Amino acid sequence: SRTSSTVIVVKDGYGNTGTNPLINLSEGSIICWYDVSEAAIGGAARITSTGLNYSTNAVTVDSATTWETDGGNTIAADDLIYFATTNDIDTDYFAAERNLAPNGIGTIVDPNADNTTVFNISQTTYGRWKPYRVASTTFDHMELTEHWLALGAKRGFAVTPETDVVCAYPSAVAQLARSLMGFQQQAYTGGELAGGYSKVTVSGIPIVEDHFFYHNIAMTLNRDSLYRVNLGGDADFWGEDGSMWSRIADFDGKDAFVVDYLNYFSNHRGAHGALTGITTDLAAGLMDPVPNY
Repeated sequence: SRTSSTVIVVKDGYGNTGTNPLINLSEGSIICWYDVSEAAIGGAARITSTGLNYSTNAVTVDSATTWETDGGNTIAADDLIYFATTNDIDTDYFAAERNLAPNGIGTIVDPNADNTTVFNISQTTYGRWKPYRVASTTFDHMELTEHWLALGAKRGFAVTPETDVVCAYPSAVAQLARSLMGFQQQAYTGGELAGGYSKVTVSGIPIVEDHFFYHNIAMTLNRDSLYRVNLGGDADFWGEDGSMWSRIADFDGKDAFVVDYLNYFSNHRGAHGALTGITTDLAAGLMDPVPNY
């Protein structure tokens, strides 16, 4: 929603309801907005030094002039936010992240089941192209194990530590760790009382926590069916406007960008699975990255 010409309230990171929309943003970042109704970039600006409100998800930018420039159009619901190289959208070195690396894990597994066609292949026509997605009910080690058994039966080969890894938000990993507490072996510890956990595994399969992930989804990813395609060469400093040091932040400092766009591809989408709609006993927001105040 638009609060003013320089203030917006954003929602739903990755388009996933309830996922923190500020997890990838920081003060000083240059962002732009994509006008869905016009199918064009509507403007760009820099987030101010105090421009992120982590309670209300409000974002304040530094210039109304550069932020809303597209024929008087103003940002509206369902418009999209991307990072950009400059706040001047008319320069030849303006670039937005939109479509530069269009395919990621979210596209491949599609946890919200928004897509019927991925990589120009219809999952309606080709049923094995569809990932195995199931709504979570308990999200404990038993549910996860049963999900893997069903996923293995669907794709035709078992889920194993050698072939698969699970990614989830930290609050979901903590919930899973709680379900394992009664199964820990505390033998031969003597008088030493130790707590906490360094990692969580179920049946030897690592559960990887990611602070920048969907907050209520656990993805089982078959590593042998995932490929990364490097778009535009190896990671390097961005200098399309003439110099990697030409963006001066202040009198004593300079900004430089390292660009590396990776496109994910899977030759077997049906090899991946997801438990969706995970609920935990913990407030998911407690696991958000610590704001840089």
